[in-house]
Amino acid sequence: MRIYSDVQQVWFGNFFRSIAISNAICPGFLANKPTQKEIDILRKMGWSINLKIIAYLKNNFNATIIYNEIDKIYFKANKILSSYDFNHSVSSDIIINIGDRIKTICLMNLKQYFYRTYDDKIIYRGTVMNRKDSCIFLKSFFETLSKYLLYNPSVFKDDFIHFCLEQHSLFLSSPINISDFVITSTIPGRLRLNNKFVLCGNPPTDKYHKLFNKPVDLSKNSVSYVYTHATNFKLHYEDVIDSSQIDIGKYSNKMKQLISHLSELFSPPFVCPVN
Repeated sequence: MRIYSDVQQVWFGNFFRSIAISNAICPGFLANKPTQKEIDILRKMGWSINLKIIAYLKNNFNATIIYNEIDKIYFKANKILSSYDFNHSVSSDIIINIGDRIKTICLMNLKQYFYRTYDDKIIYRGTVMNRKDSCIFLKSFFETLSKYLLYNPSVFKDDFIHFCLEQHSLFLSSPINISDFVITSTIPGRLRLNNKFVLCGNPPTDKYHKLFNKPVDLSKNSVSYVYTHATNFKLHYEDVIDSSQIDIGKYSNKMKQLISHLSELFSPPFVCPVN
C-alpha cells in the first residue's frame, strides 16, 4: 500500500540555493536567470545533502524512507525527532527544518500526495485540490474520498471502492448548483508583462476557439466554462441559462478517473527517487 501512518518530515528548502549564491557558484540565481549548468550544479548539491540526511536517519534512527524530494524527506523512525537531532548532528553547515508530524499520508504518485497532520490539518500536493482549472464539484468529490482514506487508513480496497461508488451516485443525484461545475483555465500563449497578460509566441489557434461555443476573449487572462452536450462541448459560463445545459456525464467520467487514481494507493509502494 501507499498509505502510511505516523510519518515525520524534514526539509531544507532553499538552503543549497542560498549557499550557491553566497559562494558565487551560481550568480545567475541572483537575477533569477540561472543557466542550465547552474541548475545542474544546484540539483547535484541538493541531492548530495538529501542522501547525506537519509544515511543519517537510517544509521541513527532505523528510519524507513517513505518518500523524498530534492529538498524534502518523509520517513518513519524509532523516535520523534527534533531540530536538535539534525542541526547538531548532521552538519553545522546544513540548516534542517522539522516539518509536519503526519498522522496519515497517501502517495498517489511521486508528485501527487496528501496527508493529515496530528493537529488535524489536511495538506494536498499536486492533486485536483491544487489545480485552478478544476471545478468545485470535482474538488468536493475528491475531498470526500481523500478524507475517508485519511481517517480510515486501514480500509480494504474493496471497501474503499464501494464507498467511492456510493459517493459517486450520491454526488450525481444531488441538486445541481451551476457555479460548482464551472472550470476556469488560463488562456494559453500568455505572458505576464508589467502585471498584465499579453499574447506571446504561441497564441491560441482557431482549433482552440472551436472548443467553445464562441471565440475566447483574448483580452482576458482566463476563460470560464462548463461541459455541455453540444459538439463544441465547452460552454462559456456567461452563456449558461440553466443546469440542463451541463453534461453531467462528462463530469461523471472525470469522477471515475479520480476513483481510479485513488485506487492506485493500494498498489505496492514506490521506490524512492535517487539522483
